[in-house]
Amino acid sequence: MKFLIIFVLTLVTAFASPNHKTQSRNLVVAGGQTDGRITGGLTAREAQYPYQVGLSLRNPRSTGRHWCGGSLISNEWVLTAAHCTENVNEGQVFLGATTSRTVAEVTHNITDKDIIIHRCYNTDTLKA
Repeated sequence: MKFLIIFVLTLVTAFASPNHKTQSRNLVVAGGQTDGRITGGLTAREAQYPYQVGLSLRNPRSTGRHWCGGSLISNEWVLTAAHCTENVNEGQVFLGATTSRTVAEVTHNITDKDIIIHRCYNTDTLKA
């Protein structure tokens, strides 16, 4: 468990209030690629992993956004890799999209105040 890098994003009442739903959007495919993204695995059936979320994160030190995956571990928390959140100041959490071409059922905006990185995470070694 020592090598597990954790990070938790707060999804404050994401499902408690319809006010947290934002306008549905299609997810953007990084670099315009849609094929060949799975290495050593199989394509999942639609809704096979309902706890999987997409994270579109912005780092002000670089241009654009980057994508990471996460797991919904409660109705308010998402677990992802700490290296995904280095220097991130804002982002969006996408829930319910089963492919990069489907519309997310719920999106939730986050800021750096919502991000909790494991206190022992080391950027240089990627270990906790």
